[in-house]
This record gives sequence, structure tokens and C-alpha cells, in this order.
Amino acid sequence: MTQVEFVAFVDESGSLPDLSAPVVVVAVLVADAQDRDLQRLIPKIRRGLPDKGARGRERQLAELKFFKTSDKTRRQVLLALKQEAVTLFVLVVDKEGLTIPDTPGNHALLMKQILPYCLERFPHLRRVFLDNHFARAGDEGVRSQLIESEFDETIQVLAIDSMQDSRINLADFVAGAVAFAHKHDDTRYEELIRSKIAVYRVVRWNEKEKW
Repeated sequence: MTQVEFVAFVDESGSLPDLSAPVVVVAVLVADAQDRDLQRLIPKIRRGLPDKGARGRERQLAELKFFKTSDKTRRQVLLALKQEAVTLFVLVVDKEGLTIPDTPGNHALLMKQILPYCLERFPHLRRVFLDNHFARAGDEGVRSQLIESEFDETIQVLAIDSMQDSRINLADFVAGAVAFAHKHDDTRYEELIRSKIAVYRVVRWNEKEKW
């Protein structure tokens, strides 16, 4: 019997150094690597957007992101994602008003707090795709290496452009829905996908030595 290959797509909402972001949310979406319907989900929604009005302007965006889209589009994406065969893992980092350096090491540290739960649920997970974050390719490589070394290089961590693979954008919508809940004390979006979340972990940055 052929073993199903699972892959993970990761994005985050909030910024480590940005004081206006009370939390940083990391969302991991795990799915069958051969699930083409998932890859077509956002492009299909984009094609269905109206030509005029506020939502019509969303068609002109380079890519659909949670905080760049309307309430209706956010709901449409999240409800469509809920119907897919995906499992979600969420890490919420309470920054407690701190400005945290935006370094490969700190980003790798965040991944180390959520990936073990993904691997526990999906032990044959081998590839993890992160959205490009750093301007320098060298920093992306350092981040990937730090994460891989934590797991004895049993997983391959790859930084990709979300404009080339919209499954990264699906992780963005998940992270955005959770970040919105924490920033505005409003769970309207998070509730739409709560049934798909296998792990929802909340940690404090100033307690990172205990992680």
C-alpha cells in the first residue's frame, strides 16, 4: 500500500519587532502533497470575485491575504478551507509589549514550538514550506538549517514565494483569523476553522527559557 506523503505550509501573522502587534501567530497547515484541489482553492475564489466595488479591487491584488481582504472574502476562504482535508496547528506568542529582534534564530525558535506537534500527528511529514520572510537568501538558509538541525534533519525546510504557491496564503488566512481574535477580542473568523485545529498553543515570549 502506497504511503500518503504529507507536507506542511507555514505562515505567520504579526511581527516580532512591531510594537503594534501584541501577538505573533504561526499557523501550520498539513495536507496530502497530492491534493490539487487545495492548491486551486484561492485562485478559484479570486476568479469568482466581482469586477467592481471593494471586492473587485481585491482581484487586482498581487495575492489574497487575510488583512488585505474584506470580511466576505475572509469568510469565503476560511469556510472553503474548512471543507478540505487539512489539519491545522497554531502557535500564539504573547509578546507582552516587547520589541523582539527579527532574526533567523528567533523565527526558528518559534517553529520549534509547534513542529513537534505536527510530527507527532504526522510522523511521516518530511517537507515543510515556509513563506519567504527575509530579504537576504542567506538568512532564509540559516533559518531552514536551524529548524532542520532541531529534528536531526529528518525534515526538509524550504522557503518559497507565496505568489508561486497559494497554499502558503491559506496558512496566512488561518494565522490572520487567530491574530484578529487576539488583537480585537473577536473570534468571528477563528470560529470558522476551529474544528480543523488539532493543536492551539499559547506561550509567552519572556518565558522562552522554559519552552
